[in-house]
Amino acid sequence: MLLSYVLGAHPGRRGEALMRLLFLPRSVGTRVLEVGFGDGRTLRRLSRLGWEAVGVEFDPVAIEQARASGIKALPGALEDQDLPVQSVDAVLAGHVIEHLADPLAMLVAAKRVLTVGGTLILVTPNAVSPGHAWFNGDWRGLEPPRHLNIFTRASLAALVERAGFSVVSNQGTGRSQGILRPSFDLRRHRRRSRPMNGAISLKNRLLFEALEVMQAGWAAVDHDRCEEIVLVARSTDRAM
Repeated sequence: MLLSYVLGAHPGRRGEALMRLLFLPRSVGTRVLEVGFGDGRTLRRLSRLGWEAVGVEFDPVAIEQARASGIKALPGALEDQDLPVQSVDAVLAGHVIEHLADPLAMLVAAKRVLTVGGTLILVTPNAVSPGHAWFNGDWRGLEPPRHLNIFTRASLAALVERAGFSVVSNQGTGRSQGILRPSFDLRRHRRRSRPMNGAISLKNRLLFEALEVMQAGWAAVDHDRCEEIVLVARSTDRAM
């Protein structure tokens, strides 16, 4: 009970807790697919909670490590897989869609494997965030050349709907330090030749904590004022 009050009082900590399972509600089903699972920690958590979990990933080392831990892992892009139609209840992609040259192709492939009414969850940086305005080219959400598409809430929703989904919610995660602190680091490195990922002072650590709370409150009034978007959508029975 105390933990729930603490998480509720600090939106960043609450967002971090929800991100551990990529904002997936337990009520959506039992079969989940994660696109771009990285180190596989989310898939392992979901498996321990009883989900039938499968992942798709380009990194061969990640594939090998996931398989060694008992996770079903498939190499390559989702659109290249020969998965059965309507074979999963949820598709998750946390900080993946911004890396894709053809994000629509991934979404169409996700719709193909999702059951009708299945859940799609995307997490990605917000192109019109305050942090982007503050840090400009040093904003961590840009991350050239790895990030190929940076979305607003409106552009992400339009793309998802084009792929045949119905948007359920489209808002901020409450997290901002994961983007703002590296942005601060990058600016300090460029302007003052300080090492990247160097130690941060207590004053600046407290500043980022305060910014996270302030920004979450701001985003509650204006949903575009978040650093990170979490979009939840349902697969419909209409074709693209």
